[in-house]
Amino acid sequence: YNLIVLRLLDRELAPAGYNLTVRAVDGGRPSRSSELVLPVTIADINDHSPVFVHDHYDETVSEEAPPDTPIVRLAATDTDQGKNAIINYRIISGNADQMFKINIRTGLVSTADWLDAESKAYYSLTIAASDQANIAVRRQSSVRVTIRVLDANDNAP
Repeated sequence: YNLIVLRLLDRELAPAGYNLTVRAVDGGRPSRSSELVLPVTIADINDHSPVFVHDHYDETVSEEAPPDTPIVRLAATDTDQGKNAIINYRIISGNADQMFKINIRTGLVSTADWLDAESKAYYSLTIAASDQANIAVRRQSSVRVTIRVLDANDNAP
């Protein structure tokens, strides 16, 4: 026998699955019947993209901050399951001079070198969060991170 569903089943809407009750009734007199409850587990498909907690990050850092100074920890979530919900982060634009780095697993953005407010006082990075589904169905989203470099009194008159 085949079971036909009336609408698409979504694991995120019913993470515990469903209970399907099957009842068989014979045509005898008196009629006899029996029931069986079958648990139905819905397998996850990669149908959701990662979602950042904020839609924009606006941060500041002093030009006196040494390399490896943490600036901001980005956070994204994915309602899928398993490897479809594991998120990796990467800088996809705005870092041509390699002044910043990101921890691929934690989303922590840090300085990679000494910054100089007199040379460049403003950076606009685009960070991507990608799930780890198979490459053909992998999903990602991105967020803008603005970093302002605060000037320090580091130059003689």
